[in-house]
Parts: sequence; C-alpha cells; structure tokens
Amino acid sequence: MRTCINTTFRFASGLLLLLHLYAGAASKPNILLIIPDDIQGYSLKPILEGKAEQVRDASYYHFYAHGTGLPEMVGIRTERYKLIHYPGMDAAYQFELFDLKNDSDEMTNQSGNPEFQEVVQRMKAGLKGLIADYEDPVELPNL
Repeated sequence: MRTCINTTFRFASGLLLLLHLYAGAASKPNILLIIPDDIQGYSLKPILEGKAEQVRDASYYHFYAHGTGLPEMVGIRTERYKLIHYPGMDAAYQFELFDLKNDSDEMTNQSGNPEFQEVVQRMKAGLKGLIADYEDPVELPNL
C-alpha cells in the first residue's frame, strides 16, 4: 500500500510542478505553489521564451519496482545515447547502451561493442554524477 500512496503523491507532485512551470511561463505572480523539496526539475520558461534550446544535457531515471515482470533499472539519457543499468541482473545483462541517432528504436545494445567503450565509460560517469546530484540512495556496486 505504501508504494501506491508514494506513487500517487509523486504523480500529484509532478502535476503541481507542471502547473508551477506553466504559471511561471505565463508570468502570473499571484499563483503561489509550494514544490516539495524532493521533486527535481528545471523550469521550461527559458525554452518557452526562446532564450534556450534545452535546460539540461542529460536526464536521469530510476524505476524501483515493476511487479514481477520487469527488473529495477537506473539510467541516463542524452540527446545521442541512452545507458540503462539493471543492478539485479546477471553481470552479462546489467547494461544496455543505445545510439539514439543511428538506432532510434533501441534494437541494438552497444554496451559490449568495443567501438562504444569510451561512450559507455562516459555515460557511466554521467550516471554516477546524476545519482550523486539527486542524492538517490541506490546501491550500484557494478556501476
């Protein structure tokens, strides 16, 4: 039941964040919303005003539980690449790397391809950095 309540709270908090972003973009100072401290995000106002093309270089995600069918996964996505780490899987299946420019359907895992090892290491470093930035208490001994 705790997971359901937590998920509902996070969903509602996300909606509040979107409303806050809209209110900020619309420059309505009379709307005051309190965004919980554990909600991370960036204002889209600079993009909407044409002052920026993006608000971050990479996105972080962590899916904790998926019932019985899907494993826990932690990942980072940039404009070009996506690295997914499955901490509970056997070592040979713990990582997937996709080249989104050449494989937008994410059909070819490049994590074991020698030509992509520099990218894998760079993405792993980026993932570690985002985990630290967001203070996610996840334990990933193989990262």
